[in-house]
Amino acid sequence: MQLRNLIVMAQPGDEILCCSHLLLREPEQTRVLCIADGAIVNERALQRSEADTPDEFADLRHNQWFCAVTELPFPIDRVAALGLAEQEVLTKGAEVIDTILDVIRAERPSTVYTHAYEGGHPDADAVCYAVHQAIGCLQEAGEVSPSLLEFTGYHARDGLFRSAEFLSPYPSAQRARLTEEETTRKTAALRCFHSRYDLVARFRLADEAWRKPDRYDFEKPPHEGALYYELARSGVTWKEFQAFVAATERDLPCAR
Repeated sequence: MQLRNLIVMAQPGDEILCCSHLLLREPEQTRVLCIADGAIVNERALQRSEADTPDEFADLRHNQWFCAVTELPFPIDRVAALGLAEQEVLTKGAEVIDTILDVIRAERPSTVYTHAYEGGHPDADAVCYAVHQAIGCLQEAGEVSPSLLEFTGYHARDGLFRSAEFLSPYPSAQRARLTEEETTRKTAALRCFHSRYDLVARFRLADEAWRKPDRYDFEKPPHEGALYYELARSGVTWKEFQAFVAATERDLPCAR
């Protein structure tokens, strides 16, 4: 049986925060690939966590993720991870694209869901870029490629934090309204993420949205002004993301 849904996301919990309607309603037709589930490199974020070292944070994150997936519940054997540290994707773009290609070729999903390119988190933007490039590689090679949809995340349109809505109103979005029971299960799962709950608490949990992706130019910032990850002092600037795109373009695993 062909896989229906593949969710490719940056960090543990993104799939629950943004795609619980798939995890709860189509668990046997959904798989999850997490790219950056390892150690943390942002010193400020580490200080806010319950861990003393990056390795302790990685263990904490894995424990929280296991708690959340089983709390939802979602079959743990349908979850895979690349194991990169936070922001390590910005130095391993070609490897991430290769991994995504391997998973798509092996699983043959009908649809891939991933982040929108919005400047919320550098890992999310990098994963969005990698997924777009991977599907472009398949199309360039004449291989069967899945449909691509993007889910809402967060960004800083007009300098203000905004979540659960797209940066641009176009293309139009489809929406799912979770039932009361589904929202309760999603909330319980997300409570496992003590290290991220300050972010989770800023989302409307009962509503989820997705759409066909916008036509992105990854050589330009997603919007004018400071990006959210710059305002949040993540340690990454747009210029560094631009350098990641340029370096990855030179090492693409396919001719584009």
